Amino acid sequence: MKWNIGFSWVGVAYLAALFIPNLIWARHKPEGYSAGGEPWALVLLERVGQVGTTVFVLFGDITFQGWNPWFVISLLFLALYEAWWGRYFSGKPTLGRMYGRFLGFPSPGAVLPVLSFLCLAISAKEPILVACVCILGVGHIGIHLKHWREL
Repeated sequence: MKWNIGFSWVGVAYLAALFIPNLIWARHKPEGYSAGGEPWALVLLERVGQVGTTVFVLFGDITFQGWNPWFVISLLFLALYEAWWGRYFSGKPTLGRMYGRFLGFPSPGAVLPVLSFLCLAISAKEPILVACVCILGVGHIGIHLKHWREL
């Protein structure tokens, strides 16, 4: 397996769609939010997955290669993620809004971006990125589901 090192503007666009709402959220956290008590193993998986996903989506062979089904599904999940943020920011920021279901997705702030990046990785035929996103998903979704159960 050969990894093509380059720079991906598609990756930049995906990361911007992910990070910009999170930067805004940092100033609009829900009352009672705390990252304390998160299982260290899930936090470790989340961090390793975040670094790996960021590196491979920016410097892997992630280019627009046409409207293949996996790329379209990836964009759909990304659009749903942005719509979820729109719902979150449209009212008072609460833990229920943050962790509650959105269009049937549990913990959509974690599930939707992971699904989007997973489909993007499959679309680009990047197995290393698929692995990084799966590691990220176990940690990130696991942490969010823990918070969701605590509500």
